[in-house]
Amino acid sequence: MINAILRTLFSIELAFAQVKSSVGVFGHVSAYFGVVESQGRGSLHLHMLIWLKDAPTSDEMHKLLKTESFCAKVQEYICTNLRAYVPRLDTVEDIKKAENEKEIAYSQPPDPDGENYAAELVSFERRLECKRKAPFEVSEDDYVTESGTWGSK
Repeated sequence: MINAILRTLFSIELAFAQVKSSVGVFGHVSAYFGVVESQGRGSLHLHMLIWLKDAPTSDEMHKLLKTESFCAKVQEYICTNLRAYVPRLDTVEDIKKAENEKEIAYSQPPDPDGENYAAELVSFERRLECKRKAPFEVSEDDYVTESGTWGSK
């Protein structure tokens, strides 16, 4: 499964005594390190650190966060990929009343090219079971600050 993740998401191919990589979902991986950890229930999960080719250094990142264009790119990424709020699930009581599907993580998400994608996505998101104790702190908009603090709508 780990090899499938490395190959599919990060475009890393492992061969005997050789590692090859190309551009994956985050860009070109120049190095990685991972460990498999066992949870109390005996299930396994992976922790990884990934170094990206041509990624900015910490000092460069501090400078970039002071530019409007870079912050706009980070904000766009947050808006596209993260959700801390789903309309009509505003309170803990709303969330407790919401129907959820424990196996939804294993189902096919809505087709972005589908005719009713927006409505299907809202329905899909409402059925998710959050294991991170939602509701989270929300803001009116996705944001990123000069110091690197960020949040999602």
